[in-house]
Amino acid sequence: AEQFNIMVDNIHEKMNEVKEKESVAQEALQKSEQIQKEMEDYQNYLSESVNIMIESLDKFAEGDLNVEIA
Repeated sequence: AEQFNIMVDNIHEKMNEVKEKESVAQEALQKSEQIQKEMEDYQNYLSESVNIMIESLDKFAEGDLNVEIA
């Protein structure tokens, strides 16, 4: 009976370790998704900024000297 109790305790211990590792993995996944979203947002910002600069340079090339790039 003692061996059985030891086996049950080991199983509970291993289950707790698995749950803990699952929690760590879930947190890492969430952080990864957050970073990916931030990167996509930054990429969109850069793309929009480049488009604004190109439009402004096109106007300048056409002779508009009042162009400002903010």
